[in-house]
Amino acid sequence: MNKKYQNGFFIFGIVLLAVMVTQLDFNEVWRGLRHAGYWFFAVVALWGVLYVLNTAAWYIIIKSQVPPTPQAINTPQTINTQHPSPNTHHPSPLTQHPSPNICSSYIRQLLQAGNVSEATACLGRHFTITGRVVHGEHIGTSLGYPTANLLPDDPRQLIPAAGVYAVLVSPNTHHPTPFKGMMNIGTRPTFGQHPQTLEVHLLHYQGDLYDQRLSVSFVSRIREERRFDNAETLKEQIKQDAIQAEQAIKKISR
Repeated sequence: MNKKYQNGFFIFGIVLLAVMVTQLDFNEVWRGLRHAGYWFFAVVALWGVLYVLNTAAWYIIIKSQVPPTPQAINTPQTINTQHPSPNTHHPSPLTQHPSPNICSSYIRQLLQAGNVSEATACLGRHFTITGRVVHGEHIGTSLGYPTANLLPDDPRQLIPAAGVYAVLVSPNTHHPTPFKGMMNIGTRPTFGQHPQTLEVHLLHYQGDLYDQRLSVSFVSRIREERRFDNAETLKEQIKQDAIQAEQAIKKISR
């Protein structure tokens, strides 16, 4: 608290008490106090009143000078950063100041809701899944967008909500920068019922990724998973998804 304000209110309290005392018959009050043996109580009471006034002044000024802050999640439990982000060349502005007071359960809720952008801000890095590329049903290839089916290294790996995401992909080769990509998480409802898969398409990439290990870092969610009337409609949507994914990644690379 500003010392000038504190001293000012302290002096104000003294003046106020002085005015109050002058309105009384001092001799009569003093005789009563001496007769009762409570002269010490008067000193303590004076100090108490001044203390209350001073504390009230401090509270009023502090409340007026400090702006409100968003509610923090106050818990010592923090998320474990198991996999570093491969996006070391173009870090996102959101990843520069991780909050030490964000608990892992809150970040888990964000990921389960598909809010990977907010999870990035809390973690201080992009949420990353690392796994091996396995053979799939080649549906993406038939649509003109070949995908790598990712099998996470950890069977207990937390998977974000179903949907399409803009991602950065780092293969286990010594490529200097991660590839831009988009990942679909879901059951491919347009083609019937399937187990959940993690399929990643690398933009502007040609090559064989089978049996390679990939680290996929989530940048943002493009849309939720949904069923399309036919494969052609889905193909047109994937084309728009690719454009949005590239735009999202471009934003964090500026």
